[in-house]
Amino acid sequence: MKPLFSLIIALLSFLTFSFAQPIPPDPGVVVPIQLLHFNAMLKNSYVKLYWQTDIFKTNGEFEVEFCTDAKTWTTIPSTGLIKSNEKLGSYFINHLITNIKSNTVYYRLKNISLDGSTYFSKNVSVELKKSETKLSSINIINEQLTVDIFSDNQQLADLYVFTISGEKIAGQNLNLAKGISNYTISLNKRSKGILMMVIIGTDSKIVQKFYAN
Repeated sequence: MKPLFSLIIALLSFLTFSFAQPIPPDPGVVVPIQLLHFNAMLKNSYVKLYWQTDIFKTNGEFEVEFCTDAKTWTTIPSTGLIKSNEKLGSYFINHLITNIKSNTVYYRLKNISLDGSTYFSKNVSVELKKSETKLSSINIINEQLTVDIFSDNQQLADLYVFTISGEKIAGQNLNLAKGISNYTISLNKRSKGILMMVIIGTDSKIVQKFYAN
């Protein structure tokens, strides 16, 4: 009995030791990533998106998608994707937002595993600060229209002048500096009476009627 009892004890010890040890992940097994965080931060003309994963479960590739309605998603080109810390599994990408008109942008992280499976993070959103543009003054002297325009940010804009009937009599591209910019525009046709000026900026539109005599 003693040899049999000793054999059973030795077998139990072996099994306990074997199953109690942590088993490293098989590199051939596809495991969904564990996303530690996914954040977005507004930085002037772009949004910085950064995230960190459990590197032992990371596989496949990442894509970042964005939209303005939380429904229709577009992929940000991955050429700007940077793995900032390989040991910590940290990544970031910058998204240029100068052409986005919406006040809110939504983002989500997409992971495509080696077997083709797709996983998405929860959505994060960023509130965009829009530039403020104001018309400070209007003056007409000898068919020369002089305007002062205030902008709290550098931006491109277009200025048009119309008659009250809708005929365009002037137009000019503007490069507004931060603060007050002064422009002089020659009117193509001298028109007395009520005129209308339209300034279309990156984030705003100004419509102002004025009188020319």
